[in-house]
Amino acid sequence: MRKKLVLVLTLMCAVAAFAGCGKEEVPQQEVSYNMTFINETGKGASALKIRPTEEDDWTDNMLKESEWKNGFSVPVTLNGMVPVVENGWQVQMTFTDGTEQIWDNVVLEDGDTITFTLENGTPSVTHMPAEDMTSDTEDVLDDSDVQNQLDDESLQDDTLTEE
Repeated sequence: MRKKLVLVLTLMCAVAAFAGCGKEEVPQQEVSYNMTFINETGKGASALKIRPTEEDDWTDNMLKESEWKNGFSVPVTLNGMVPVVENGWQVQMTFTDGTEQIWDNVVLEDGDTITFTLENGTPSVTHMPAEDMTSDTEDVLDDSDVQNQLDDESLQDDTLTEE
């Protein structure tokens, strides 16, 4: 009887040990991402959701308004503990006509601007990292520089030439 009890307990321990097999612990990281998403799909969207490519569950709708119109941007914030992703994120839009589209392997990082398009029905993403968004102030003309440049050009056109 004692041998049977030991065998049953050993078998139960083995089953319990194997029950967790195949379920790896996914590494997590703390993030605070503030990004800008731009809708250039040609359609208005009524829902925006994201998830790591490896996961099954989507976030809740991230849109604060009832419609995200084509050509408009929305701020997207991702805060807290999230899985460390190897294959990027998936972004899902539900359009106001009821259709859905998923963009795969989207890179999400703090400060980035991400534009979503549909080219002949094929989803495409343009990713602009935050460091590419900064510009050298010497290359930027303000309104007074443009006006001075226009005034200089008009003076040259009005100059009389001697005959």
